[in-house]
Amino acid sequence: MNPHYPLSAPDVFYEACAQADFDLAPAPLPDHPEIRNMAGFFDYDHHFTAQTRRAAKAGYFGLTSFMDDCVVRILAALADSGQADNTVVVYLSDHGEMLGEKGLWTKQVMYESSAGIPMIMAGPEVPSAHVCTTAVSLLDVAATALDLMLDLSLPDQDGTSLRALAGLKTRPLCRPATAIVQSGIRSRGTRGSWRRPGASAHPGRRLAPP
Repeated sequence: MNPHYPLSAPDVFYEACAQADFDLAPAPLPDHPEIRNMAGFFDYDHHFTAQTRRAAKAGYFGLTSFMDDCVVRILAALADSGQADNTVVVYLSDHGEMLGEKGLWTKQVMYESSAGIPMIMAGPEVPSAHVCTTAVSLLDVAATALDLMLDLSLPDQDGTSLRALAGLKTRPLCRPATAIVQSGIRSRGTRGSWRRPGASAHPGRRLAPP
C-alpha cells in the first residue's frame, strides 16, 4: 500500500511533484539521547544529497497523489455498483513518515509526522464534512467494525467505535490515542509520551522533545 518505500511513484504522479518547492536543507537532530541513538543506527539522512532528497520527497507525495487517485476509483466503483449508500469507507494508515523532518526518516519516533495518521470515514450515519477533534487511534478500528457489522459493543473491548465519535458536535472527549514504536526496545505511549513496558519508574517520559 502507498505511500511506502522505495518511494517510486508512477511517472505522471512523480512528475507532478518533482518541481515542488521542497525544503531540501538537512535538518538538525533533536538533542535527545534516545533519538540520537536511533538516528545513529538508522543512518538515512547522512546519505542524502539535495538531488536525492528532492527525488525522495517527490516520490512520497507522488505516491500520496497516486493513492488519492486509487481511492477515487474505488468510490466510483461503489457508486457504479449501487453499493455506495450501504458501505462505510475508512481511510487510514499504520504510521506516518518523517521524510527528513528533524533529520529523521521512516517512523519509529513519537513525533506527529511519524505517529500521526489520516483517519477519514464516510458512509451511512457518518456526518458529511465534519471534523472530529477527539483523539483516535487504530485501537478504535476493531470496535468500529463490531459496531457497523454486528451492532455490537463488548464490555472489555479496546477502543471506541468511530461512528460514535464522528457525530460529536460539542467539545472533544478527553481520551488518549495510543501509539507504539519499536527500535531495539519497545516503547508505547500517548501522543508523544512513552515508557518501556514494565518500567513504571518513568511514566510519561518524553521520547520526542520539541
